[in-house]
Amino acid sequence: MKRNENSVSVVVRRRIRPELVEAYEEWLAGVIEAAETFAGHQGAQVLRPPDPATQDYVLLFRYATPEQLAAWQESETARDWLKRGEAFTVGDVQIQTVTGLEFWFQIPAGASHRPPAKHKMVIATVIGLYPLILFLAPILADALQVLPRPLAVLVSTLCNVLLMTYVVMPRVTRGLSRWLFPPRLTASMGTGRPMLH
Repeated sequence: MKRNENSVSVVVRRRIRPELVEAYEEWLAGVIEAAETFAGHQGAQVLRPPDPATQDYVLLFRYATPEQLAAWQESETARDWLKRGEAFTVGDVQIQTVTGLEFWFQIPAGASHRPPAKHKMVIATVIGLYPLILFLAPILADALQVLPRPLAVLVSTLCNVLLMTYVVMPRVTRGLSRWLFPPRLTASMGTGRPMLH
């Protein structure tokens, strides 16, 4: 999945009424499908709590640019889904917009909704990337030497990004969870524009 320096993700936490979890799951499927139809959509992720009665659901939306995210958030479609979602929610909704390295850091249920400190993200990313460079890079270099160099570099980069995004960083984040994410903060995040939450 291609990302650029302008990519933006919105992390939305909400407590769901226990008796409405099944209906909320249907709402999630619908809102994610709707968001996918907007330009710049790069995916969505749902982190489901072990105990919905006492822990929050976390929904992440990713868009290629802040402008494309705003186009989704300010649309009639998003507002309609937002209105429907209010019926499932207990208490306040917490929202955080993240960019850059923050994409690789999943926010576990029960942790602070803030992304980790920048220096912690850098250290964790190095921990994840180092073995790929040390062990995978030479293997790929040998396997791809028959290709033109620009194409070989492209394939190698794609392999590393896919592994970092879908395999390495989720495991690094879980392993370093206590260090990356401080005890939960309860303050809600505000925003100046309508957001899907």
